[in-house]
Amino acid sequence: DAWSSVVSYIDQFLSAEGYVISTPMWNFGIPYVLKHYLDVIIQPHYLFRYTPSGVEGLAKGKKAVVITSRGGDYSEEPMRALDHQAPYLKTVLGFIGIQDVQFIHAQPMDALGHEVEAEKIAAAQKKADQLAAYF
Repeated sequence: DAWSSVVSYIDQFLSAEGYVISTPMWNFGIPYVLKHYLDVIIQPHYLFRYTPSGVEGLAKGKKAVVITSRGGDYSEEPMRALDHQAPYLKTVLGFIGIQDVQFIHAQPMDALGHEVEAEKIAAAQKKADQLAAYF
């Protein structure tokens, strides 16, 4: 019974033509709920398989947009080295075959005050509008 619910989540995931993931940055990474979901659905023979030439993702040909919010700005060093959110999501989605991954980062949301926060949200919304046409 437990495995059938896992397969149900996998089937639901695979039935989508594309994905929109919206997540805050928590302690330089993703929230545990998103990590748990990915751990549940990323199963061999369902979302990837082993071949003689290596691992093959089984969600090929799909697109993903990842919308993040971050308290600080992680776009440049030295803060970029602390970003374990975007690299992890790009890696795990690529592992299952989703190579077309676009990111929208709303950052910094806490570090520079409400005026900068409003500007960065507007910029993120503009990028989302542009990606919506592409997606």
